[in-house]
This record gives sequence, structure tokens and C-alpha cells, in this order.
Amino acid sequence: HLMRSLLTILAFSLIIASVLAVFKISYSHILSEKITQTSFKTDVICLQSTSENIIVKNDLVFIKSIEWVNSSYYVKSLYDTITIGPLSGFTAIRLISPSSGLLDQRLDIIGIDPVFLNDYFKFSQNIVRGGYISGNESAILVPSSLSNYLRLSEKVRVRFVIVSNIANNLVDVAEYDLGDFIVKGFFNPDSVGEIKLPDSSPLIEYPYKTIIVSEALLPDSIDARKLRITLPRLSLGISQTEPYYVDIFKVKYAFIIPDQKLHIDVYEKAKELLDITGCRVFAYSNGVCKTYEELYILNIVGFSSIIPPILIVTSIIVLMMNSIIYERRREIWTLAVVGGNPRSITNMFLIEAFIIGLLSTAIGYLFYTGFYLSSNIIAPLISDWYPELFSIFAEMRMVSGFELSSILVIVLIGLGVPLIGSYIPCVKAQGLTLLGRTPKRNIGADVRRRGDIAEYVLPIRATPLDGEALYTYLKDNFFTRAFQVKKLSGNAYQDGTFDFKFTFQFRNVLTECTLKGIRRGDTIYPVLEFPSEYSDAMDLHRFIYELEKTSLNYPSWRERRIRLDITRVQPVTRVRTVDDVLRDVKVIREQLYVVTSKLKTIEKLRATTPSELLAEYEAKYATQADRLNKAIKRLGLELEPLYEQLNSEAQKLNTEIEKLNIAYKLGEMSEEDYKASAEPLKAKLNELTKKLEDIRFVLTQLKMPKITMPSVRAPAARRAARRKPAEEAPGLMYCPYCGSTNLTKTPSGSIICGRCRRKLR
Repeated sequence: HLMRSLLTILAFSLIIASVLAVFKISYSHILSEKITQTSFKTDVICLQSTSENIIVKNDLVFIKSIEWVNSSYYVKSLYDTITIGPLSGFTAIRLISPSSGLLDQRLDIIGIDPVFLNDYFKFSQNIVRGGYISGNESAILVPSSLSNYLRLSEKVRVRFVIVSNIANNLVDVAEYDLGDFIVKGFFNPDSVGEIKLPDSSPLIEYPYKTIIVSEALLPDSIDARKLRITLPRLSLGISQTEPYYVDIFKVKYAFIIPDQKLHIDVYEKAKELLDITGCRVFAYSNGVCKTYEELYILNIVGFSSIIPPILIVTSIIVLMMNSIIYERRREIWTLAVVGGNPRSITNMFLIEAFIIGLLSTAIGYLFYTGFYLSSNIIAPLISDWYPELFSIFAEMRMVSGFELSSILVIVLIGLGVPLIGSYIPCVKAQGLTLLGRTPKRNIGADVRRRGDIAEYVLPIRATPLDGEALYTYLKDNFFTRAFQVKKLSGNAYQDGTFDFKFTFQFRNVLTECTLKGIRRGDTIYPVLEFPSEYSDAMDLHRFIYELEKTSLNYPSWRERRIRLDITRVQPVTRVRTVDDVLRDVKVIREQLYVVTSKLKTIEKLRATTPSELLAEYEAKYATQADRLNKAIKRLGLELEPLYEQLNSEAQKLNTEIEKLNIAYKLGEMSEEDYKASAEPLKAKLNELTKKLEDIRFVLTQLKMPKITMPSVRAPAARRAARRKPAEEAPGLMYCPYCGSTNLTKTPSGSIICGRCRRKLR
């Protein structure tokens, strides 16, 4: 086994060294330049937005402070897509005409200075009907294809919309009115489509569905609170008290006209602007337009050369891990029997493979480093003997493996290949740990049905002394995201039992369920009860799966929170009798009576005394009551086996006394004989009856909820309880029959136990 592992590490190290020698990744940044012969009115520099770099107007404020800039003009267009919280979609413009209503077409919009557009692109020559807009006039130019829907000089409303695909239909999910504009003129979309920029790209990409307006009339951003949501079920999820601005218009083109008197080199200035903004830029001068753009190139050398050795070493690792698992199968079975779960055993082999990869990576890197440093000595020796090998040495020195990218690649290969190669063998090892059990099972087969109620026993057990800890663990985990329960309430009792009542949704129906901690002997069994009609519901199976997964973490949770102190004491030779235990019960009962009466007094003082003043005393007496209840629980465990024995003895004494009564009444025995025989039996019966009453008190006390363990209620139930008007508290604190504190006061004034339904008053 050791030799096999060493040979695998050696082979893998050679592969790592060869990868460093032939494989290289480089990331370069270059400046692309494209030259176009064209004509334009004047020298100009233009910044262009791209999908990676979007320009907004505020980003170009610095242009006005540049000395060589004579004037600047911006062409605005809509963002392609917008996302506001859960609402997202592409943007468009809708027109609302008094004569035609809302037009079906979704349009684009261009905002540009009308004077610049006409001076440099002669746009007014393309107007086929109407006039051209001037200055910041609230008017628009529309394509002539819309002349059938719009009238000249009529006022139309321009509406910004966000369009989403809902059920394979395009729907306007949000809208915002940009204002009312007059239709000033219609332009020819065919001739407008032929207007080119100096870099030969079209000024307007889709002239048939584009309207033109003055750039100063278009806002860069809008307050999202003013967006009208057309679908009621959609919500932006933003605060309505503070403004939330969203950019809707970007700068598509930023034209910069330099001062002709300064005779600057527009190409150099364009490169400077490219370095500042990172955006695509072109510059025109004397009939030549140069376009500059930053390009990022990723070079990968030797990728095809490293694939075969990586596949070979992966096969070696698979075979090695298979042989290791086969040789250690008995050890795996032993670990499974003593409690090792499949995940931990799988992780054990994965860690072993990880260590092999880590060692191979380190050794391979050292191999390559030594080979690289000694190549200066070896290369001259073989240059005359083997020229081809000398050229390989020269190439290896050119492709250095000490770059950060190469080191990251070998770390990825050195750690990833062993994990991938050992995954399939580890899956086999996981199958060995199941010991013949199926990894998946049908939960419905383990459900026990009793009429209309079905039960499912969770795979966890606890002692009566640990019942409180199990209750606390389940209570804390019921409020996690894994359990979408409602109306949760729960109680813990002194004997270690507990119950949770909650509502869960099965097949879209809210159903009441109960999780009980049932005591059988000295063991607490958590049992889930639910209507049997939902036994096959997938919602129930998922809920039980999450509940099982949560409950299996209880032992580790308990180990982290419970400390065991092992002490050595002298063994007690005398066996404690019933009288000894009942004597302790009497002392604790008197102390508990005093503490309980003080807690009752505190409850009465709540109406007249601030709760802050009572909190200290309440905590003090509650702690004392909890300590006494734990002592009673310990004594109850001693008395439980004796209760049935004393009860049977009392029944036998009752039977003997009844026989004596019958014989005396029938004249079979005299009065002196009757008294001589019956009086000792009655005295003994009275003594047993008193002992049984004391034992019943202890057993009843164990069924009562813990004073320091508050009942569990969902937050909504707690808020509803606080909103209810205060009622007169019942005089009883718990039911004397079952120990429940769930006492209900009826309209007639009677008090009924909510657990056993007995009338108490």
C-alpha cells in the first residue's frame, strides 16, 4: 500500500512538472485601431457607449473644463434593459394620439441637439412633410410610416414603458409619461438610414421605429416611485418615503468639436479620452477617421498537450483508490457497524486523495524549478549532440511556468484531478457502509395507521431526564426555514414528555398535526401524528425527511451543551425503602408548596405592581421550583416500579377486609374476633393509602408543565394573545387529574380542562 502510494505521487509529480513546462496562460491588453477614408464638415472626436461601458451624462462633466474643446453635443438613447427589484424587461416608447389612441408599435427615441443635427448632418433635407424642430421646442419628428396614425401638429403623449415576457406575451409592466409633444414633421426613414457617422456606422440604426426629440427635454433618470405598475401582482419592493432614481437614458454618442485655432492632434486626444473613459472612440481629421478600442486577449498555449497525461494520471488514481478500498473493505464494514455514517467514511478517502494531490503538486513544482535552473548547464552540453532537444530546452525557457496563472493552473490540476479520480471509488465505499440497506426508502411504508390518525416514529430516543433537552432542541428548530409550519404551540412536562401542535399544508389544505414525546418505560419516543388520508402526500414525505434530518443532529447538539462530571463516591450498602423515598418526597412537597404559594402571590400582585419589580422574585422562585421539580423527577423514577406493587397490596387488603365484613354481617364471627382481625388490616391499608397518595402526587407533578419552560407559540399567535382583552384568571393553576395548564373558562363561568375535558369548577 505504501509503495503504491509513493509511485502514484511520483507519477503525478512528473505530470505536474510537465504541465508547468508546456502549458501557459497569458492575458494581454492591446489598443485596436481602424482607419476609414470619409468626409465630414469639421474635425471631431466621438465617444461611443458599448454594452460593457455605458456612458451617462454626469460622467462627461469634465469635458467642459478641457481647454481645447470648443463645443460638445450628446445623443441620448434608451437603456436596452432595466431591472428594478423583481421587475425587469427591455425599454421602449409608446405614443398616445388623440385621434388614434395608444399606438400598437413600440418605438425607440433619440435625443439630440436639433441645431447640431441639421448643421453637421443636414437632417432638415429629409423632412417630407411638416417642418423641422428648433431649439428646445416640445416637438418630435416621426418617420413617415406613422403618417396613417398621427396627424401633423397634433399633440401626442410620449410614454416610457418597461416590457416583459409574461406567458409568451410581451406586456408593458411599468410606464412613465415623458410629457406631451407636438408632431412637427415626418422624415423619410430610407434616406435617414443612409446618414453615416465618420466611422461609417449609421447615425440612427432603426429609422422606421425611431422618433427624434431635443436632447434637453429627456431626463437622464426618473424617480422609480412615479412608475405606474400595470400588473397588480408585481411590486418594485422599494421604499415609498425616499426617492429612488433609476437611469433610463444613456449617452449613445458624445461629439466633441475641438477649437480649430489650437490645431490639436485629434488622434492623440482621442487616445487620451480612451484611457480616461475606457469607451470606444473615433477621431476625424482631413478625410481620415481612426477608431480606437481597447481589446483584452486571453492566450492559452499547450492545452492539447496536457490532456493525455492528465487522463493517464486520473486513471492511475482511480485504480489506486479502487485497490485501497478493496483491501480495506473489512475496516469499512467495522466502521459502519460502530456508527460511522457513509458521509464521514467517504470524506476519509477524499481527504486521503487530497493529501496525495497536495504532495504531488509540491514535489512537481520543485522538480520543474530544479530542471529550469539547471537548463543553463544542460542545454550547452546537448546542443551539438541533439539539436532538436536543444530547441525544446529553448522553448521551455521562453514559456516560463513561474507566472501566477501557471501556478494557479497546476494547483487546480493537482487538487482537482485526485478528487475527481477518487469520486467513483468513494461512491463504492459509500455503498459498503450501507451494510445491505437501501440508500432510499419509501416513508409511507413506515407510517402506522390507526383509524383516521396515522403515526410516524422518528429515529431518535431520549431518556426521561433528557426529555427537556429534546423539547428545547425541537422547539428551536421548528422556527427555521425548513419547516413552514403555522400556529405552533408546545408544552414540556415534568416526566420528560412533551407535545407540539401545529398546522401544516398538505395538498394545499391546512392540516392540524401533533408531534408528541411519548414515554414507554424509561425511553421517550418522538411520534408525529397526522390525518391518515395524507399518508401518501409528497408534502408530508418532504416534511418528515426534513424532520428526520433535523432530529439526527440531536446527539451532537446534546454533546455540545451537556457537561458530564464523573465523581467517585463510596458505594451505599443500604437499599432505600419506600419510606425513605416518601420521606424525601414529603420534605420536597412542603418546600414546593411554599414556593408555589409565593408564585401565586406574585401573580396576584401583577395587577397592582410593575412587572419590573416582580421580575427578580419571579426568577428566584421559578429557579427554586425548577430545582425541586427535578428532585421530584428523580424520586419519581424510584417510585414508579413500587407504585404497582403497593397498589396491588392495597387491593388485596381491601379484599380481605371485605371478606371479614361479609363474615361479620352474616354472623360467622363475633364482634371481638372481627375487630381483632380487621383493625390491623385497616391500619395497614390506611398506611398504604397514604403512601399511594404521596406517590400519586409525585406522578401527577411529573405530568405538569415545567414552570421555567414557557409554552411555544408562533409570533402571530403571541401578538393575537396580547391584543385580547384581559379576563379574570381562573383560581386553579393546573388540572388535578392530568396536570395540564390549558384551562378554559366557558361563558357560564365554569372551568374546563382543555386536555382531559373534565369540568373543574
